Amino acid sequence: MAKHFASTPRKKKRKGVKSAKDLPRLFEWKAPKRRVFHYIRIFSREEFIPVIAALVLFLAAAAAPLNPLIKLISFAVAALVAGFSILRRAAATVMRRQWPDEDSFALLAAVCAFLAGHPAIGVMLVILARVAEWAEAYILARSARGIESIRESLPEKAHVEEEYGQVDVLPEEIHEGNIYFVQPGETVPVDGIVIEGVSRVDSSAFGGKETPVSAKPGDELLAGGVNLDDILRLRALRDFEDSALSKHLKSLENAEEEKTLAEDRIEFYSSIYSLVMLGIAFITGVLAPLIHGDWKSGLSSAAVVLLLASPSALVLSVPVIFLGGLSCASHSGIRFRSKQILEQLFRARTIVFGKTGTITDGRYSILEVVSDRVSEEELLRVAAAAESGSRHPIAAVIKQAAGWSEDDSASVIEFEEVSGQGVSAFIEGKQVFVGNAALLDAHGILHRTPNRAGTAIHVAVGDIYLGHILVNDKIREGAFDALEELRSQGIRTIVMLTGDVKSSTSKLARSLNFDMVKTDLTAEEKLSAVSYLRKSLGKGESLVYVGDGFHDADMFRNADIGIALNAMGDPRAEDEADVVLMDEEILRVPAVLMIAAGIFRLLMENIALLGAARLLLLILALTGLISILPAAIVNTVCVCLACLNALRSFTVE
Repeated sequence: MAKHFASTPRKKKRKGVKSAKDLPRLFEWKAPKRRVFHYIRIFSREEFIPVIAALVLFLAAAAAPLNPLIKLISFAVAALVAGFSILRRAAATVMRRQWPDEDSFALLAAVCAFLAGHPAIGVMLVILARVAEWAEAYILARSARGIESIRESLPEKAHVEEEYGQVDVLPEEIHEGNIYFVQPGETVPVDGIVIEGVSRVDSSAFGGKETPVSAKPGDELLAGGVNLDDILRLRALRDFEDSALSKHLKSLENAEEEKTLAEDRIEFYSSIYSLVMLGIAFITGVLAPLIHGDWKSGLSSAAVVLLLASPSALVLSVPVIFLGGLSCASHSGIRFRSKQILEQLFRARTIVFGKTGTITDGRYSILEVVSDRVSEEELLRVAAAAESGSRHPIAAVIKQAAGWSEDDSASVIEFEEVSGQGVSAFIEGKQVFVGNAALLDAHGILHRTPNRAGTAIHVAVGDIYLGHILVNDKIREGAFDALEELRSQGIRTIVMLTGDVKSSTSKLARSLNFDMVKTDLTAEEKLSAVSYLRKSLGKGESLVYVGDGFHDADMFRNADIGIALNAMGDPRAEDEADVVLMDEEILRVPAVLMIAAGIFRLLMENIALLGAARLLLLILALTGLISILPAAIVNTVCVCLACLNALRSFTVE
């Protein structure tokens, strides 16, 4: 399926990590740059056969009553057979004048074991090094399969309607406005709107919906869903490359190349760690024996130190853990712009919510129409005409109540949406204002204050006030549980910002226990409030803004992280938001933070496991309390455990 995607431009590799840019090139850790393809290659049948053959030769030589010289030669041959690929890669590292990597350390440890008079242990060191390498290869191959599974979710072909009939084309050949069909059992190739047919669509693989969703004329379907029942005829909403699934796949592919601050720091400290360990090995294996003359003991200790010198298991597990988190999120209907967002979310301490369409469900109903100079019907008609170009939920309910149709929009000469206030339009040569009190105040128009709770939409023609429409929406289901879950995850401050008047939001604010609520805000005042809250945070802490995607683009840019509800497939939301949610389920917001926390929990577990184990083994080796083989076995087990722990990121909760 890779042929269906234009190749993603590769970012130019950096010459060093951020933290180490002032260090010599000698200290840069090279092993991780081999990345996935190298490790998939070594995790193959051809690589298992030499190791198995070497193991058989080793066991036969160890059991057979051979001459000591013959036995030594047999062990040497077994080590060469098992470690030939290690030797070849180590030689290539030396030829390229690169800093020694895990291959070089494993080879040096085996040589030390042979020189110390433990050839059998030397063979086992090579075999155990291959086992650890296979564990690292497996986790990287597993992360690559996570991306490949998304590619494979797309169909081989799509059925497009042409003037002369139906033709089969590649999915990337579908463009906005094309009419296409999806047969039962096939995958929706691009985002589209159903224009004919009724069926069910399974979007569990990408959209996080555990049960199939209904698809009928007027419903929007995103690419990646599987049609279950009947033929669907759809109109493409956007080109293939702009579809939600295509963008999501590209973000995962880009995530393989980009680095987070955690990766940079671990690579930097790993290079220092390997340098220190190499120095300790030189002291214990060369300098100390020159003083006390016990070369056998010194070389044995040096072999253990060299075994512990490679930080590759930790370095390689970090990107896998992040990619696993992104893959897990995608199956839950959550798309992150990049891996860096996970780091910022882990440091989130303040969350700001918009009101309409976020805390409330955005499904407004009209409570009351109060008119001063015209009939209620005429007031609704004027308001609907002015709101004809708006996508706001309030505009939709007003147009529906007035019986407004798109054909009636011809009378609207000019339309302007005033962010956070309302709209201004010229209708039949007169300027009409429809919006909140701030809009009318800005133009010096006197207006009435409603005497009951609700959101008042005032209507004025020129400087003449016609009345207001009182609307209301209800709190989104699960909002209270979502906010309480956020508090349990360490969020200190939860804020709501809205342009609605205080009387219409006070009851909502009390029921949800917000730490701070600001009402009657213009768009500029909302931005200022977010800036103020960001400045009040501690060093390294971040602020999250949760909104509806379309009306909150400016807020997303002003916050550290923007989370857009129900915005998958919305081009503007996908361009501005850092986290895009498939649906309007507000409980996905704490799920986003939970994934970030789970990722860093796994990262800390791997650091603790490998750090503690290697520190203990180093102390035991330098004090002579552990021999080479037990140390190698314990180290290999810890590497395998760290790799298996990294794979938990694909199911992180």
